[in-house]
Amino acid sequence: GELLRFAFVYLRCGGDPAEVSWPVLEQLPDAVLAMLYPTSNPETPLLAVNFGDSGTRTDIRLLAQFWLLTGREDPRLAYCYQTKGMRDDRAAREASYEALDFLYPDILRKPSGVTLSEEEKVVFPSGCAVLRDSWEPDAVMWAVRCGYTWNHAHEDAGSFLLYDRGVPLLIDSSNCTYDNPIYSSYYRRAAAHSLVLMDGAGPAGDPVERGSTFPGTLSHLTQGRRMTWLLADATGPMAHIAERNFRSFLWIGRDVLVVLDDIRTHRPVQLDWLLHYAGEGTAQDGGLAVRNGPASALIRPLFPAGQTLSFREGYQEHHPEQTVPYAAFTPPEQTCVQPFLTVILLDEAQKAVTVAPLSGNEAIGVRLRRGDEEWTVWYNLRADGRRMHVNSNNTLGDCETDAYLLAEGPEEWLIAGGSYLRRAGRSLHESFDKRFIFVDKQEERP
Repeated sequence: GELLRFAFVYLRCGGDPAEVSWPVLEQLPDAVLAMLYPTSNPETPLLAVNFGDSGTRTDIRLLAQFWLLTGREDPRLAYCYQTKGMRDDRAAREASYEALDFLYPDILRKPSGVTLSEEEKVVFPSGCAVLRDSWEPDAVMWAVRCGYTWNHAHEDAGSFLLYDRGVPLLIDSSNCTYDNPIYSSYYRRAAAHSLVLMDGAGPAGDPVERGSTFPGTLSHLTQGRRMTWLLADATGPMAHIAERNFRSFLWIGRDVLVVLDDIRTHRPVQLDWLLHYAGEGTAQDGGLAVRNGPASALIRPLFPAGQTLSFREGYQEHHPEQTVPYAAFTPPEQTCVQPFLTVILLDEAQKAVTVAPLSGNEAIGVRLRRGDEEWTVWYNLRADGRRMHVNSNNTLGDCETDAYLLAEGPEEWLIAGGSYLRRAGRSLHESFDKRFIFVDKQEERP
């Protein structure tokens, strides 16, 4: 926004347009718009993903205003510029017009004629993925952050959040004013995010002040008909403790999210699976029930068995004077190798979907049933490098495969990191390398 302000003044003073043209900025609107969440609430028509030093009620007016004034027409940004309620600041929301609006009404106040509409699934190389079931107001949107750690980017590799029915439900703690000591002692630290703590801590040293050599990464976004899979590798920031710190997200339909944490450490450590939420959280059915207004979720930890749920004290977004609880699931013992398998059910899925843990030979999984439909998800423990030569070949349920993760739904198979899939003497997939693909059941080979 400040750079575009300079560009506007420079052009008004007769500057050369070529001198204020930056190709990388052409990607900025898509990146910013992908972080927004439309709601049906007239007081907060647009919320935002709030990783790092941002907020759920963010302000992109500066960017939108000077983007339009420098001759870049974008009706989506015009719509955002003209939308009230984006800032958590009453004076800013009520000041609907500014001086430049009166000088350039034909540019800034021309009806945009659009709302937001973009691709449903988005991944950015900066380490943030945003996924949604639609751009309609109050849809389901979840986001994952797994990039670098430094400065405005917090110790949040592998952290995720979820919005539903127009409100934040699973959240990021965001930040407060920078001069408050709690900003650096809490908001920027790993404990303020929904990830796995190791021996009560996050990255070593002080990466938010001096930077982290090894960033986290996002990869293998694989989309099928009714399932989407994304892998977050958060090993880098935790390399002083972890040899492997993978987090998989399998999204089924609009209201079921399966989270798999695949962790191997240099020494036995105490792990804590953290979850920050908005509204109220209560223990229920061995898990956690969360409700924020119209939105609700049930978090079911399936593996490891015997996890204990505790509530810890954090701080509210932008309000360090107000404490809020967050949840921690803790396994019963310290270990070097620990997979977590957790199911998150939204809204009606809490009653409509039955959840049953599955165990196999060096494999864990879950069976999900909704009416006449069934999904099975298997994690192949052999795929963590523990076997030589035949590597990860295993029997998962009634299937033979070398896949890292295998999921079967009514219409398709997900093969994540696998080269073959066979069942009952039939070959369902064969390749010469390990792939991340969906196989349509109508295309199964005889």
